[in-house]
Amino acid sequence: MNWTFQSKLAPYIEGLIRERQACGYLFNLYASHLYRFDSFIVTGGFDCGELNEALFSAWAARLETENQNSRNSRVHAVCELANYMESLGRSVFHPYKLGGKEYTTPTIPTKDELRRFFSHIDRSRVNNKYFERFNIEYPILIRLYYHCGLRLNEAVMLKREDVDLQYGSLYIRHSKGDKDRIVMLPKDFHDLVIKYDDKMEKSYIPGRKWFFPGFDIDKSFLKTSIDKKFKQFWIESFPDWSGSLPTIHSLRHAFVVHRMDDWVLEGKDLKNLMPYLSQYLGHSGIEQTIYYYHQLDARSKAVREILEGCCPVIRGANL
Repeated sequence: MNWTFQSKLAPYIEGLIRERQACGYLFNLYASHLYRFDSFIVTGGFDCGELNEALFSAWAARLETENQNSRNSRVHAVCELANYMESLGRSVFHPYKLGGKEYTTPTIPTKDELRRFFSHIDRSRVNNKYFERFNIEYPILIRLYYHCGLRLNEAVMLKREDVDLQYGSLYIRHSKGDKDRIVMLPKDFHDLVIKYDDKMEKSYIPGRKWFFPGFDIDKSFLKTSIDKKFKQFWIESFPDWSGSLPTIHSLRHAFVVHRMDDWVLEGKDLKNLMPYLSQYLGHSGIEQTIYYYHQLDARSKAVREILEGCCPVIRGANL
């Protein structure tokens, strides 16, 4: 997306965006925050060419229409700008610490709900001939989040060269913490991915760059567009749904919870398997993986007891 910046800080904003994109980062969300920040500078009377405390304090004020996490996201974009400007020798105000995150208990779909959901996606049809390929892209892309437990950006940023169809592996680049890792595809899903790739090559986009091309075939999907599409599919699948809606990130949570439940039911040693699951998910330790499970209050008692045994830090938590 092309952004036009107008404030006196525009050269630094543009330089930061170019630098991050050249390093392979998906910087669209921060770019949109910085676009709003640039407009805020001009319309708010702060266009003196300085990133000072008055400007930052005004920008950091939480709006009535946003939650703490949304506010932190846009403020963090300006923190990145401050660091970039300082690296170029500019004197800037050092932004103060952000407020804490707001944590909510995620909505975890059941296996039956997911069967109904994916069945609906398979039957849905895009009537626009130019976007007919989405009829095979959406079912595979959205399934990928559940079958492999991927983060939102990890799937949309896959290039075709990152998918080894022979061995059934995905090479995840620049994930959280700027870490790379390899993720193996489940056998049955691997077969579906091969069929998808063959259809895309023969019928739609031969020699494509992205494994899941977005609306522009030369670009990936935006994270926000996939999140919105997920919500659309979910509401269509469950028109009478009440309560909190799951998000596409709920599929990653469901992958963890369902896998752990299944291992216990199958009599497998959950304690010894946890490090492998954590590595597969790209977590730095099993505590992060266990957190996906222990924040739920209605899961298997057997699983909770095992988790408390292998991770004492959660013992006594309100599960």
